[in-house]
Amino acid sequence: MSYADFMKELEKNTLKPVYLFYGSEKYLMDHATDKLKADLINTAYEDFNWSVFDGGACELDEVLGNAETLPFFDEKKVVLVRNAPFFNATKNRMTVAWEEALIQYLKSPSDSTVLIFQGSSKPDKRKKLYKSLTKSGKAVEFGKLDDRTFPKWMKKVIADSGKTIDPGTLHFLTEQTAYLDYGSEKTLHYVMNMLQKVVGY
Repeated sequence: MSYADFMKELEKNTLKPVYLFYGSEKYLMDHATDKLKADLINTAYEDFNWSVFDGGACELDEVLGNAETLPFFDEKKVVLVRNAPFFNATKNRMTVAWEEALIQYLKSPSDSTVLIFQGSSKPDKRKKLYKSLTKSGKAVEFGKLDDRTFPKWMKKVIADSGKTIDPGTLHFLTEQTAYLDYGSEKTLHYVMNMLQKVVGY
């Protein structure tokens, strides 16, 4: 599933109870998470219905216990696990007991909670844990934008800043970022910083 597909689900309010976010574009991942929070969480009850854990340090039973708790005066709550290594092929802190507990939760996840695991590495799709997640939820890849989407994204960023740009200048800026170059490691965070300087100038 792509970033664009997830944003459509969010717009239509057809969200799954659990997601795995992964990929190199942390900017898009953070944007999707922020939009999800803004759409689902009433700021008055944020302390009760918005929970964030560090996957590299937290105890999984604490995460699942939180996910199974009903939201406070709202329809949904969101539990976010940042830096979640549990689905990676490499060493991932996942004990046999933890894996079994998470698999059991994924068989019947709370329908009043959206549980999100965020990771940068590509998950091991052969693992039982990954297969269990995709039965009740979805894995969303936040990869680089393609040559059609990237200029549109740049144009929107510029428009949101109260500026306009003509097609020729947009094409020039697109090339100058080197984002679409073969093998480029430039990210949208880099491009955003560049655009902020251009807009400010």
